[in-house]
Amino acid sequence: MKIFLSHAGADAADARRLADKLWDRLRRNSPDVAVFCTSQPEDRMPDPLLSIRPGQNFEMEARAAIERLRDYLRENIVTSQAYLVLVTRRSLEESRPWVRWEILEAQAMAKDQTLRFIPCLLDVPSRTLQSMVTALIKSEWEEWEVGAIPDSSLRPYEFQGVDVSSPRGLEELALALETIDHVAAEPAD
Repeated sequence: MKIFLSHAGADAADARRLADKLWDRLRRNSPDVAVFCTSQPEDRMPDPLLSIRPGQNFEMEARAAIERLRDYLRENIVTSQAYLVLVTRRSLEESRPWVRWEILEAQAMAKDQTLRFIPCLLDVPSRTLQSMVTALIKSEWEEWEVGAIPDSSLRPYEFQGVDVSSPRGLEELALALETIDHVAAEPAD
């Protein structure tokens, strides 16, 4: 089973800790579990803008590099059975466009029931999921980078989240993910 853990850059340390704890917990029953987290060195794609050399057409090369990043992230979302989005005070304040883009991609798959979408709340109340929707893209660069994302499309609160900061949060999350793994392993009628 593959799990995609989305997070804001400011939450990289929390995301790595959650990924490690989740992997440790899940591998007891599912040794082939993988947690994809771009803050883990093995999952991190080099910054696509750093590949632009002096003298190259910046806009053309930047668009191509960003498209490669989108493809990389989309491929990892599509090949996952679950999409977790880490929601913290920092991520709500930042409202990073890439996290919003990933949420939009994952929501579409979750609605088609090809992916389980689980918001993971870390030290924030569940009502904060609503505030994720009201945050706007802050600059033209961010809109250019990920494309226009209509706020009406972002609805992470449609899916039941789990408070991973609660004493039983990690266990509840693991049980929900193990259910996905068992359903996938059952033969079709």
